[in-house]
Amino acid sequence: MKKDTEITLSRRRFLEYATTLSAVALGSSYSMFNNNSSHSPMNHIAGTEVPPSPAILTPKTITLETNAPETIIRQSDEQVPEVVDVTEAIEKAERQRMLEKVQRFDEDLEGDLWLSEQEWLLLQSAHSKIERVKNYVGYGHFNILSFDEMLKYAKSVTSIGAFDKQELVLLEANFYRDAADLGFMGQKVVDNLTNQVKKTNVSKIPGSGHYLFKGESEEYLKALQKKIGDDLILTSGVRSVVKQYQLYFQKVIDRKGNLSRASRSLAPPGYSFHASGDFDVGQRDYGKLNFTAQFEKSEVYKRLADEGVIRIRYTADNLLGVRYEPWHIRMV
Repeated sequence: MKKDTEITLSRRRFLEYATTLSAVALGSSYSMFNNNSSHSPMNHIAGTEVPPSPAILTPKTITLETNAPETIIRQSDEQVPEVVDVTEAIEKAERQRMLEKVQRFDEDLEGDLWLSEQEWLLLQSAHSKIERVKNYVGYGHFNILSFDEMLKYAKSVTSIGAFDKQELVLLEANFYRDAADLGFMGQKVVDNLTNQVKKTNVSKIPGSGHYLFKGESEEYLKALQKKIGDDLILTSGVRSVVKQYQLYFQKVIDRKGNLSRASRSLAPPGYSFHASGDFDVGQRDYGKLNFTAQFEKSEVYKRLADEGVIRIRYTADNLLGVRYEPWHIRMV
């Protein structure tokens, strides 16, 4: 009987260990989406508390008594799939939650992260200076302007105005924060805030105001235009960290300080693949519709699909927390 008890205990420890690992692994994954953390400095907008995130589901724990009859030992192998089923249910629920975010990308959702009132004012002030830098250096050059260059222009040009200490802290915080706090699950592309786009590595595309990296990106655009014709245009190419700040901060302002909602439409600074080769295409004379799901109905998109040459970065069923972008060409 002692031998049977040891077998029972060994199986019990194995099952409890396997169950605990499943719960810890999935619990950690789920916690990445909990944007109401007390450690985050941006967990509310003026006077409004963010509602608590849903509780983490916990897999059912299987317990075997040490004095269980021998038949329990024989049945224990049949109980293991129950743990797997619970795990799969949690993963399925998480996938569904992420897909819902993609589908409802431009809504305020439970668990979204907001700027505080002070951060809201600082972001608007910093964004205004970034816009003035863009107007000063010109649209094309601004696309590849580095962070250090931006600071030099702001400091030396009176009409722009130097960034103050609080604004700089805000800029750094938004670059170095983990975007998973916002619900954005894409990977970090640029690790250094002062990263520079070397002019020797890029080509300015005539008539677009945009740059592309020499080599694969530039050649792929040419190949697309050769297949589709002049109706296919480049709508966004290489983006420096500064360019991504300008676009992202404008999204945050348009969304009244909801950082998470903004990140569902545009990658936060440092997370954009436009910094490593991706680019956007559109149809000539299609205007802002080139940056909406309506682009999928354009003749350019239909021809790209028919030719089988379109490679989309953020598909309609992506689990990265980003809206569907049929115009975004994946290169990396």
